[in-house]
Amino acid sequence: MTFAFGKKSSDILAKVDPKLAQLARRAIELSPVDFTITEGLRSVERQQQLVAQGASQTMKSKHIEGRAIDVAPLIDGKVSYNDWGPFYTIADAFAKAAKELKIDARWGGCWDVPLRDWKKSAVNESAGYVERKRAKKQKPFLDGPHYEVI
Repeated sequence: MTFAFGKKSSDILAKVDPKLAQLARRAIELSPVDFTITEGLRSVERQQQLVAQGASQTMKSKHIEGRAIDVAPLIDGKVSYNDWGPFYTIADAFAKAAKELKIDARWGGCWDVPLRDWKKSAVNESAGYVERKRAKKQKPFLDGPHYEVI
């Protein structure tokens, strides 16, 4: 089954970097899991609010530049954050799209390896990221909904 974005997601994508929008549109075509775009371009005030809530770690977010989006899987037509499984599946679709379109982007589940350089599945790439961070005695930050162009 091929999915397509609705009006809300399309409106968000219209305000972000064109390469990121192209990447998301191809990923939704490739993904076996339906998903929606929940956020794109953010104001500084919105970013401050998210940092204060602990939902974001930085005021240097690519969302402020329109170079990042957040997605959420649609399970039975409803947004779901309950399970990482669909996020991994969506990330695999983004990785495939990034390779196909030759777009440099990264996912919040594996910050240190660009999507088009992945050699393994999202599950394995994310686990590798966590291992690399822990080996450096650093705390990994996992943000499954997040994609950004680099």
